[in-house]
Amino acid sequence: MSTRFLYKSKSYILNLRSRYFYPPSESALTWQLISLSLLCLATFFYGMTSYPIVDMNEGLYAEIAREMLVTRDYIIPHLNYIPYLEKPPLFYWLVAASYKVFGVSTFAARLIPSLSAAVLSFWFWHFGIKLGKNRLGWLTGMILASGFGYVLISRIVLFDMLLTTTLSIALCCFYLWYIKEKTCYLYQASFALALAFLTKGLLPIAVSAFVSVLFLIVMRTPKQKILKFFNLGAISLFLALTLPWCLLATHKMPHFGWDYFINEQLLRLLNQRMPHDYHTGPFYFYLPYIVAYLFPWGLLIPMLFKRWHGKISDQDSLKVLCWIWFGVALITLSLSCAKGAYYMVIGTPPLAMLIAHRVDKNLRDSHHKPLLTLFIISSIILAIITAYALRYHVLPDAMHEKFVLIMGATFLFSLLGVFLIWRYRKPMLSFILCSCLTLPLIFFGIQLEKKMQAEYNQSALSNYIKIHNTERPVYLFQDYEEISTLLLYLQKRLPIVDSKSRDLYLGPLSEEGRGWFISNEEFMQKVEKEKVYVAVLLIKKDNFLKLIQDKYQFCPVAESSKAVIFTNDLEECKK
Repeated sequence: MSTRFLYKSKSYILNLRSRYFYPPSESALTWQLISLSLLCLATFFYGMTSYPIVDMNEGLYAEIAREMLVTRDYIIPHLNYIPYLEKPPLFYWLVAASYKVFGVSTFAARLIPSLSAAVLSFWFWHFGIKLGKNRLGWLTGMILASGFGYVLISRIVLFDMLLTTTLSIALCCFYLWYIKEKTCYLYQASFALALAFLTKGLLPIAVSAFVSVLFLIVMRTPKQKILKFFNLGAISLFLALTLPWCLLATHKMPHFGWDYFINEQLLRLLNQRMPHDYHTGPFYFYLPYIVAYLFPWGLLIPMLFKRWHGKISDQDSLKVLCWIWFGVALITLSLSCAKGAYYMVIGTPPLAMLIAHRVDKNLRDSHHKPLLTLFIISSIILAIITAYALRYHVLPDAMHEKFVLIMGATFLFSLLGVFLIWRYRKPMLSFILCSCLTLPLIFFGIQLEKKMQAEYNQSALSNYIKIHNTERPVYLFQDYEEISTLLLYLQKRLPIVDSKSRDLYLGPLSEEGRGWFISNEEFMQKVEKEKVYVAVLLIKKDNFLKLIQDKYQFCPVAESSKAVIFTNDLEECKK
């Protein structure tokens, strides 16, 4: 009995050593590198320039980075050349640097969020190698790179992907310090957290502080080790990287502290920020998005919930960190009054790693049925989406034929995948096929964006102005955000008549806005003396016509799905 027990114990220990402590083979690392690289290229970069920058946030952030290059003011971001303190400058710095290298273009603007997402996938692979769990890190990177919602956000000019990357690196370095007790990891965590602060302010500091402290408490960390966590050198590094921008901004704008830290950060959380130009929602707002962020992998979330029996061991510490990380992000953002569909993307990395733990267990135990079930259910969901889109004419008529072809090919791929998984019963094959399910959705999304680009950007209006009279003054009537790409494509400052813009709320009150925010009366005086173009939202068209009445003759000369260009040049009206 004892001999048999010793033999089994020896076999278990040898298996454990080979699985976690022997370095991975060169061929395994090469395969992981190639597969992860190909997937990242396909999901994060393929076709990202095939459709233009769109209105609202994407056009707004892309324009701020362009103005940073023009004004050479790298401390205070500007929008339509008005100080705009909604976000810190790191993201703008990176996009402006991309503009400097590649020129002002769609590729240069979208490169930063796409590159951030790719860096994070490779970071988790590297993180796994550091822990002696290279396959777990590779699985996490693959799950992120094939999660539909995550990929979608990475292809838009938004801060959140850069924030997710920097915050994730900071928390992973914190965990490496916890495991290996090397001070260098605290310095790396401070560096990454400083970048996160310069990306989106106080949010990453609050999230990382809650996560790290709760983790140390849950793991019953000795007091001596907790004191080592508060390393003065690491804290000094954080302050050395973040304080210069805060001090320089305060020097340039004495009211910076109130405008940024109180109004933009604290009052936004409490739904008291002025102006109120953000969305709100109920406490459960983010719950439906969680599955979509990592589709198809999000369907495995119910399998993650299980009870821990007995004391939490060090082997479970990474799972504990991921659950605390995900929970803190979800609760913090749910409690905030300001909500956005893409905010919760900061919670996808820990969720991806938890799913990767589950998948890794299936691979170790050679269980192919959970992944086969996931593949079948995901394929059925895609089929239901296809039927719904065709039945209720969700898509433009021109897209129906291409949509049927793409989804037909996806259906055949699904049938072939089910056969291969059933035939060979290889869990790794199931994982690779599930990773590929996002590709047809991305390809179709690109085609849809191409067909519907006129509805989301003002390139047609800007092209008309450039062709006919690029020197003629162009005015915006009341609104900016809904046609933000017009400013980006024209690449010049535009005055606003009777401004109702929420993002430029403080413009009329600032020194920089003097002469660029004009009243209806001032506008009427200007059109008496010169020929102009006026960009008007279609929903505000009647307001504009009511303003000019019969006093001046204006005619529409160009139109998009959102806006129309009027001019008082009667010769041009006749063409």
